[in-house]
Amino acid sequence: MVLDICLIFVHLYVQFIDTVKRYGAERKWCDERYVPAKIEEHLQISVASSACMHLAGITFVLMGDVTTREAIEWASSYPEMIRAACIVARVCNDIMSHEVPYQNSLSTYTYTYNP
Repeated sequence: MVLDICLIFVHLYVQFIDTVKRYGAERKWCDERYVPAKIEEHLQISVASSACMHLAGITFVLMGDVTTREAIEWASSYPEMIRAACIVARVCNDIMSHEVPYQNSLSTYTYTYNP
């Protein structure tokens, strides 16, 4: 039981650190006025910084005894289903906030396909 609680906290800590690193990468892009050449490059950073991909793993962790270790590991491996949902959520968020003066996937897409 104590080992499982320690593993849960380690899991949450690692996900938090990953999100913070992605925030730092986005901030660096903003400071340097960098526009990614491809939408895929932008989504590689921005999807993870939205923490959407971590929500599935965290949800399984917070379910407690109902969930299994295999379910947590599956969600933490970021399968295609979770990644696709997070991409849709991130692009929708960027469309809604396109007037904010920072680099988002909508401006990268425009830059990529409409030079």
